Amino acid sequence: MSKYLILEFDNAKLFPKDKSSNNKDKVIENNLTIKKGVISVTDSKRTDRNKMLNFVEPITVNQISNALHVFFGERPVPSFRNVFYSKVDKIYEMAMNSYLNISSLKINKSKENNETEFISEFFQTAKSVNNSYTTSDSTNMSWETIRKYLLKKVIIDGKDETSNEYYIEFINIMKYIFGEKITSERFVDVREKILTIQNDKLDSFLIKMNENKNGALYKYLKKSDTSPSVLITKKTSLQTNIRGTYSFKNLKGIIYVPVSDEDILKLRRNTVRILDGGLLRIVEVKDGNYLHIDGFRKVSEITTEKY
Repeated sequence: MSKYLILEFDNAKLFPKDKSSNNKDKVIENNLTIKKGVISVTDSKRTDRNKMLNFVEPITVNQISNALHVFFGERPVPSFRNVFYSKVDKIYEMAMNSYLNISSLKINKSKENNETEFISEFFQTAKSVNNSYTTSDSTNMSWETIRKYLLKKVIIDGKDETSNEYYIEFINIMKYIFGEKITSERFVDVREKILTIQNDKLDSFLIKMNENKNGALYKYLKKSDTSPSVLITKKTSLQTNIRGTYSFKNLKGIIYVPVSDEDILKLRRNTVRILDGGLLRIVEVKDGNYLHIDGFRKVSEITTEKY
């Protein structure tokens, strides 16, 4: 009489590969060899995370097998990385003969066909993708933003440094035109005043900046329909995003795993992790005669195709 471990999981985050994301995340790939019992790394390279392989299916026999390895006190085997140890064949076979049901909500991918996908959620990341900067018209333009934009590269004692020379010149012109207290006003308000005046000193300064590849400042201060983002896109260091967002699929479901009485005695844990942060736990052991597999997929029939 067959028995099955009833496993439930939730909050299992799946991060689909996003080829449009221009991040700098790297992973290390090692090629290992074993000679006379000695393990050595023959080759090691850094690879862009977005160039690494992913499974087409969210959960395959590999993830289930790895989870079962941990349940039984064995080491999980990476799916896309070389290691010097192998999977336990019996545990892998248990995973192949298991049944999986992912109950997370799905939506249609498009109106043109009936293809569906799991709903995406978003979270804030500790860093943004490479060269991600604010281009919104609502950019918070400030005196500090202008100072950073006008930073001048100089060489001091053979080292590359930056100087506030241009910014100081600009501030002096602003005080000459509007008075000493002008810097206490919001720069967005000062810009409105600049757009209504004609001043030779200011024009000469802006022309000089244009010749020094800082022409975006001229556009912003002389043309009312110019977005502040013109400054940001020219000098990405002005207002780079220090945080970003990433999408993921939050999965939950049930796995039925065939076991024997001997297998049950060998269990070493009652909870393990699956995917990213998902908690997989043993709920009960059930007689196979009372198992309902409607809506479940035989794990051996789930493709391990990669992309």
